[in-house]
Amino acid sequence: MIIVRFGELFIKSKPVKERFLNQLTDNIEEGLRRNGIKAKVINKRLRLFVTPGEDEEEALKVITRVFGVVSASKARVTRPELDEVTQAALEMTQNWEKGTYAVRAQRITKNYPFTSTEAEREVGGAIQDEKGLKVDLDNPNKTLFLEFYGEKAHLFKEKQEGPGGLPLGVAGTLKANIETEKDLAACWMMMKRGCLIQPTQTNPELKKHHEKWSITNKKPSEIEGEVKGTFELKELGEIKKKKETPTYTPLIGLTEKELNELTTKIKED
Repeated sequence: MIIVRFGELFIKSKPVKERFLNQLTDNIEEGLRRNGIKAKVINKRLRLFVTPGEDEEEALKVITRVFGVVSASKARVTRPELDEVTQAALEMTQNWEKGTYAVRAQRITKNYPFTSTEAEREVGGAIQDEKGLKVDLDNPNKTLFLEFYGEKAHLFKEKQEGPGGLPLGVAGTLKANIETEKDLAACWMMMKRGCLIQPTQTNPELKKHHEKWSITNKKPSEIEGEVKGTFELKELGEIKKKKETPTYTPLIGLTEKELNELTTKIKED
């Protein structure tokens, strides 16, 4: 089981949130389909749950490239009974021999006969009795996470970061010449705001990176503007003078270091 978390969608109105969440679900399904991964995506309103069978690692890699995903985790599932959760936790931490640890619990739904703190204490105490490890709540070497949601508890050891933002396809379509890494980064930032990108010219080396992040089932609509990889304010004035259609320059305001970090992230396999 893979848990998928999303953030910005929570602040939208109910109809908008529903539409965005449906698009996010469709995009995850499309990304998995493109990579030959058979999986079921379940929309539970506050979380998405993906069951990819034996392809969990590859599915996780795809999911964390879908815009709108804040983080995702491979999780073990039990009933939300503390004795079952504790037993599963001991099995998951059986190779923890050295270092410090912490247990972090969160009740996504609240109808349980225990608090998050009580769950942390009971499960964490059992691990300490079993392993003799030292608890460090500030900077632990290892962390076990517990999420309680409805009739299930999910246990996992890490959260893999996604790009966040809005699901690709919930905004308009923009055109772009993707000829430099700055162009690629500018397109990525507009895609993070839900915009589809229609490339007019593309550097072959950069094309594969753009396509890697273009995970959606939504088709381009009428072009509503253009994206430019402009990085400096002095270039912006000249562009605005010459363009009649809206021109978006999302790199304005980034430092050279921030731009380099973003480009590295986009080009990671």
